[in-house]
Amino acid sequence: MSDRRLSGLSVRLVASLPVHLVVITFAVLLSAPLFASTPALVLVSIDGFRHDYLDIHAAPHITSLAKAGVRVGRLKPIYPPNTFPGHLSLITGVGPEVHGIVDNSFCHRARHDCYRMGMGAKDPSWLKATPLWNWVKRQGFKSATYFWPESDALWGGDQPDHFFPYDKSVSYTKRVRQVVDWLALPEPERPRLITLYFSAVDSAGHRYGPLAPQTAEAVAEVDARIGDLMRGIKQLGSDRANVLIVSDHGMAEITGKHAIKASDLPNPKGFNRMVSHSRVRYYATDPQSVSRVDELMIDLKARSGGRWQTLNAAESLALGGVDEQTVADIMLTTSSPRSFVRRSMAASATEGSHGYLLSDPQMDAFAVAYGPAFKEGMVVTQAHQLDVFPVAAVVMGLAAPTNLPSDGGNLLNALRTRAD
Repeated sequence: MSDRRLSGLSVRLVASLPVHLVVITFAVLLSAPLFASTPALVLVSIDGFRHDYLDIHAAPHITSLAKAGVRVGRLKPIYPPNTFPGHLSLITGVGPEVHGIVDNSFCHRARHDCYRMGMGAKDPSWLKATPLWNWVKRQGFKSATYFWPESDALWGGDQPDHFFPYDKSVSYTKRVRQVVDWLALPEPERPRLITLYFSAVDSAGHRYGPLAPQTAEAVAEVDARIGDLMRGIKQLGSDRANVLIVSDHGMAEITGKHAIKASDLPNPKGFNRMVSHSRVRYYATDPQSVSRVDELMIDLKARSGGRWQTLNAAESLALGGVDEQTVADIMLTTSSPRSFVRRSMAASATEGSHGYLLSDPQMDAFAVAYGPAFKEGMVVTQAHQLDVFPVAAVVMGLAAPTNLPSDGGNLLNALRTRAD
């Protein structure tokens, strides 16, 4: 049946309904797929892919997709721009303070416990909200993940139909081959959503810095696998899948000359101190240490010498990404090329990191979209990570949850309409 006949049938159907059902029916029609047979969505994360890497590193396959489809100039991250909170905001459509994972590691007062990356697989009570793969299942479709932070965890008692416990050693070629195999399944068994994750660019950026030739090599490696993925999709039929490539954060250059040694910072008894390149957080662990927070604040401010800001809990809450239970009593935050280091770093060394304040443009991520649901040759100047979930839902022909903070924002402009 043609789109025109379907459209006419829809109008006659709505006209025949009682008035109280018309609003509900139009909501369903608006969220319906743009095509008679809805393609799958392959959601790809390239960890640590900075917004401008397409301009400074050679990535011919991704660049080709960006030119033929949609490129987001800057995908603004949540705070803090780190791997686990960023990925979980992408996949749940809510901020870290809502989905529960406010950093790669953090402490929770009410739980009297601290989270480390991947702990949700053993204790899913850390995880709140609903990930996209479970939302797809609730709508009656299959979902599959070839890695994503916490994708092997039992969120709300449910998991993707197909998933693997994270194993960094699995080759990127094998991951892509499995994605293509999933796309080749007959439609009733074919996942409507597939996630795919690559960490090489982030790893190289950390070790060598964002502008290093080794980081360029990592970009080229992932780009080649994207090329494999697109060839596999083309062989199955170009309408088999939409592809949305995103990243969780950018990457800033840090130098040994500007390193701040964690060993030079106080580490008093009664405080849980968490050190990362961009931040140091102090959590008071007992009533006695709570009473010493102000004293420690004064000491840390005196040591700063302009190298970091010393924030209390209220000031940290104002930055977003935490709640009353997870905010540190004291947080030190610095800016690149400075970083806090727990090991010796040669003065001449150059590395990379993230997690800095969102005012640093180097923290901005990227996105590229290609497929039958997306416009051709379009640039979206800026979108936000929280736009990804609702737009992904539309692409898959599903209604998004009504309680999301974004309706898709600027990213909605990337979508075709029936008129297109």
